[in-house]
Amino acid sequence: MANRAKKKMVQVTGKKSYARVREELKASKGQDPSRLEMFRAYYPKMELPKIWKLQMQL
Repeated sequence: MANRAKKKMVQVTGKKSYARVREELKASKGQDPSRLEMFRAYYPKMELPKIWKLQMQL
């Protein structure tokens, strides 16, 4: 089985760098994006870990 088939998390931003995505999010929100916002930008279809869901409720 190929390594690509084993992946559980698929990045959807293509060739965009982390810095470029961060700057786009910063421009749209007016502030630096959090680590969670960066994760969601890269892996929008991924289910969030339970601990992150709990932190978001606080």
